[in-house]
Amino acid sequence: MKYFSNSINKFLVVSILLCTTNTFALSEQAEEGKELYSSASCTQCHGDIGNFDLKNQKAQNIAELTTWVERCDAGLGTGWFPEEQISVVKYLDESYYKYNKN
Repeated sequence: MKYFSNSINKFLVVSILLCTTNTFALSEQAEEGKELYSSASCTQCHGDIGNFDLKNQKAQNIAELTTWVERCDAGLGTGWFPEEQISVVKYLDESYYKYNKN
């Protein structure tokens, strides 16, 4: 019985590790967005860990999130190209909003 219990415990630990590793992994495009977000002045308003009020989200979907990123880009004058804005949207979505659940 002890062997069976240890095997189940090991299985559960490995399963949890695999699940959490995939949960926190960002796509390559989102990693680029994270770098852009970090190097821009986004933290002036949003803080280092992302000061997003998810209960009262201003962006209700991915299209609105894209609009907000475009506005912030214009307001801060970061000069991001459209594909860089999309990377930032991807980062924010994967890290905070979770609109695209593919």
